[in-house]
Amino acid sequence: MWLYCVFYYIFDTCYIINFNSFLKGGFMYNTVGERISYCRNLLGISRREFVNAFGKITLPTLSRWELDYTAIPTLKLDSLINFFQLNGIDVSAEWILSNNGHPPINTNLQSLDKLNFDELAYITLSNLKNNIEHFEIYQINNNFFEPMLYNGDYVGGILNNNLEMLVNKLCYVIQDKMLYAGIFNFDRTAIFNYYKQSIKINDTSKIGVISWIAKR
Repeated sequence: MWLYCVFYYIFDTCYIINFNSFLKGGFMYNTVGERISYCRNLLGISRREFVNAFGKITLPTLSRWELDYTAIPTLKLDSLINFFQLNGIDVSAEWILSNNGHPPINTNLQSLDKLNFDELAYITLSNLKNNIEHFEIYQINNNFFEPMLYNGDYVGGILNNNLEMLVNKLCYVIQDKMLYAGIFNFDRTAIFNYYKQSIKINDTSKIGVISWIAKR
């Protein structure tokens, strides 16, 4: 499954929306705890920082919710949703409980120009890098995978040398000082774009699945 975080503009306002598979659908956060943790990470804060700001639970309680050791009570869920919304994360109880409805949208990003877009994209992906082991950040430097990704877009992901795990997934490839994106084909040992053009993977290439995108 693929997960993307995409910056995009609607009526001159910039949002971050997170959604799974560009082609397949379905969101990769499968439990209530994972979805709570995901919303907290959108704020870029640790569990302890969240508990201090939220003020209504202890650190062990939040840990048990996020790890799915205990269910979150209805009244606490309502307070949690209100807290997220007051802090710019548009999320519903329906999505937290059942994974239905739209994924969370970070509405804190308003009217970004090119310079602060680059800064915010890097900060956002850097927060992920600090929270996800082996997560790396890259900037696309070509238009091979247009119209989805263009020169200057940011991607994040984890290197994976097990090519069988990458079949039919959107991957990044570092090769000859270029950062490419494309759909990986195991039989051809290559990535492909929308126009069926390919780039062959060689022994010196670094490759991994793209899990986040910051797109202009």
